Amino acid sequence: MAIVDIEEFAASGFITGPVPVGVQPSNTTQRVTTSASSQQTSAFQANTNMVRLHTDGIIAYKFGTNPTVVAATDARMSANVTEYHAVTPGLKVALITST
Repeated sequence: MAIVDIEEFAASGFITGPVPVGVQPSNTTQRVTTSASSQQTSAFQANTNMVRLHTDGIIAYKFGTNPTVVAATDARMSANVTEYHAVTPGLKVALITST
């Protein structure tokens, strides 16, 4: 089980060099507690173009309009990691506990 925060941003920018940052305030934050089954977030808002994923446990994830994530084959995040992803409005992210 992991707790994953998904923060949605309408705009992105850079500090110095290629460091992605979301322009605050964010649109919203979704929080998902993962399990051994794939589960989806709500669809991203109409002005969301970037999301920040942060997890406190090991997970796998997959973006899509109706995604189902498979722990053994989809993208994996280690515990206590933050990633930024460019997305299109209306997408969702599916999450699952992984090893």
